[in-house]
Amino acid sequence: MKKLYFPVLILSVLILSCSDDSVQNTGSNNNYIPTGDIFIIKRSPQQGGYSTFSINEDGTNLKLINDSLMISSSSYSGKISLAKIDNSGYFFDKLYVADTNGNNIVNIPRENYYPVCFILSPKGDKVLFTTDVENSLCVINSYGTGLKLISNGIRGTERVPKFSPDGLRIAFFEAPANLHTALYIINTDGFGKVLVKDSILYQQAAMLDWSPDGSKLVFENGNAPNTKICIIDTNGSKYTVLTDGVNPSWSRDGSKIAFLKNVNQGLQDVFIIDTDGSNIQNISNTFNELETEPYCSPVNFNKILFVTSPMPYGILKSYDVNSQDISVIADSVTWAFWKY
Repeated sequence: MKKLYFPVLILSVLILSCSDDSVQNTGSNNNYIPTGDIFIIKRSPQQGGYSTFSINEDGTNLKLINDSLMISSSSYSGKISLAKIDNSGYFFDKLYVADTNGNNIVNIPRENYYPVCFILSPKGDKVLFTTDVENSLCVINSYGTGLKLISNGIRGTERVPKFSPDGLRIAFFEAPANLHTALYIINTDGFGKVLVKDSILYQQAAMLDWSPDGSKLVFENGNAPNTKICIIDTNGSKYTVLTDGVNPSWSRDGSKIAFLKNVNQGLQDVFIIDTDGSNIQNISNTFNELETEPYCSPVNFNKILFVTSPMPYGILKSYDVNSQDISVIADSVTWAFWKY
C-alpha cells in the first residue's frame, strides 16, 4: 500500500488525529478575502493535523484560511480544494470545496473510495480524486453531485492525473490487462478516451503536465535512475525525449519546463529547460538538500515555487527567472500551491 505523496505524510513518525467529522475554521475571518498569491500548508502540532494559509508572493500578509484542513491543489476561479487526513495517515477522510477565503464549504462525497489525491479543475466546476485502493480515478461536480468512475486501473494515484487547461479533459497513466503502462486522455464525462503513448516505462508516482495551450503533454518515461522528461502532442505524434529528470511542470508561457534532477545520491535540485531541450539550468543549487517538485507561476514564467528540506518543516522558496534570485517566502511549510 502506498502512502500519500505529500512528503510529510510519508514519514512514519507522524501521528495524525483527524477522526473528528466536524470542520473547524476558528481562525478564519468571515469578512476576509485573501490577497495572497500562494496557498501553503503548515502542520498543526497542537491538533495533530494541518492548516491552510494564504501568503503574498513576497512573503507578507500571512493569513489563516482553515485551521484543520489542508489545501490539496492549486486554487481556481475563486475556489479551493480542502481535505482532512484519516487516522491511518494514508488517505483523505473528508473532501471539501470552498471559497478561497475558507467560507461556503461544500462536502464532496467519496462513497466507499479511499482517496489519496484531490484536485480542482481550472474552471472550478469539477474535482477529481484518485484512490490507492483499486487504483480508481473519479470525477465529481464541485458542488457534490454526479460522481463518476473514470478508470479503475490507473498508475500513479497521488496527484498524477491532470485536468487540461480548459478543464474539459484529463490526462493519466493506466495499465490495462497486459500491465503495460500507457498515457491516455479522456473527457471529464468519461467518454472519448484516447491513447496518446503506449509501452511507457513507469515508475512510482511519475508525474505529467499539460502545455498551456492544451496541445502537448510533458511526462516521465523510464526507470530510476534513468528516468527521462519527454514531450508528446496530444494526438500521439512528435514524441521527444528532453533530458534526465522527474516531476515536470510546464511554464505558463509555454517556453520552458521546470523539473527535478538527482544531483547527490537521491537528493534532487530544481532545473529548468527550454521545450526544445536546450538551455538547461540548475536553479536551486542545493547539493546537500532535498527539493519538492517545482510549480511554475500561473500568470507567466517569472517565478517557480519549491520547498527545500528538512521535511516536514521545509522552507518555501521562489525563483525569479528574470533576476535569477531566490527568495525565502515562508518557513515551516509542508506544501505550497499557486493561487490561479
